[in-house]
Amino acid sequence: MFYESAKTVKEGGSGVDVTGAPNNGLTFDDLLDVALQFMEKGFNMDTIIMHPLAYPIFAKNGTMRSFFFGSFGSKGSFFRWPEVSGGQPKFYEKLGKTFELNGRNIASFDIPSGILGKPIKVILSPAVPFDKDNKLTDIIVLDSANLGYLITAERPTTDEFNDPMREIKHFKIRERYGMAPKYDGSAMGIIKNVKVVETFDPRPFYSINPTA
Repeated sequence: MFYESAKTVKEGGSGVDVTGAPNNGLTFDDLLDVALQFMEKGFNMDTIIMHPLAYPIFAKNGTMRSFFFGSFGSKGSFFRWPEVSGGQPKFYEKLGKTFELNGRNIASFDIPSGILGKPIKVILSPAVPFDKDNKLTDIIVLDSANLGYLITAERPTTDEFNDPMREIKHFKIRERYGMAPKYDGSAMGIIKNVKVVETFDPRPFYSINPTA
């Protein structure tokens, strides 16, 4: 529903690399611009959904990293990395059959309240597109109170089947739901093609060039 209904609110980020060249990294300015777009339409951005491997966006930008320094780390863990009990066998590693951990433990963290007018929850989900080769990702931004409707197409119904020859009795519960966006998807947005790299705020930018 997000990708069918949400509007693209921004293409890439406004961040720069250590030399001052634009690198499409996300900055606090970008989040503020998007939040203001929501406010102009009468909504409040309070949720961000991003891929788990994209979380360094908040760890590699000095301004956004400071959110967690200011709260002494009390606003939640960046990501609870999943684990395999007992570790992965070395034999499996040599065969290239190690267990894929990415996305098997979805977590979230909070941006401290007051920064953008209300608390913002960041949800990590492997369902969000992430290009590992080019380190490009989409970021979904939402007003969670005005997303849409969950429509019941069929209430829970029980089916029963008996096989007396084998003394087997089957039970099945069937239910169907559908989703529809509120306000034509105006309370959802997508920031497209954000680069997951170390990034700095574009203004002001100071470059130190040592001389001999």
